[in-house]
This record gives sequence, structure tokens and C-alpha cells, in this order.
Amino acid sequence: MQRSLRLISTLLLVAVAGGVALAASNSTPYGDEQGRTIKALSQKDIGDLAAGRGWGFAKPAELNGFPGPAHLLELKAEIGLTASQT
Repeated sequence: MQRSLRLISTLLLVAVAGGVALAASNSTPYGDEQGRTIKALSQKDIGDLAAGRGWGFAKPAELNGFPGPAHLLELKAEIGLTASQT
């Protein structure tokens, strides 16, 4: 009887410890990003995009025969971009 009680206590302890470990492993590394304006973008990302700085879009554009976003802004006078387009 005492041996069964000890076994049950041990199994219960292992189950509780396993549940705590599982709950800890389910926490997300992105938890602090939930309050962002755009959750997937940092403030730096948003600033870079708003300023037309490179963000990895030039390569696919240029490989397809088009200038990247930053290059378009550099050429805004030559290609006639309006203020609202800029």
C-alpha cells in the first residue's frame, strides 16, 4: 500500500513537472512584440520603409529588370515622381 502511494506520488510529481516544462516551452520569443503598431515590423523597419531605405527589395526588382525602391527615390527628378508618390 505504501509502495503504491509512493509510486502514485512520484508519477503525479513527474506529471506536474512535465506540465510546467511544457508551459515554459510554449512561451513565444516574440511576446514583447505584441504591442507594436505593425506586429511584424520594428520601429526601425517602419522608419527604413518610410524613408525608402533598402530592405532587401532591390535584388528581386533588379533581377527582373526594374530599379529597387531606393533607386527610384534617387531618380525621382529624372522619372518625374510627384511629392505624393515620393
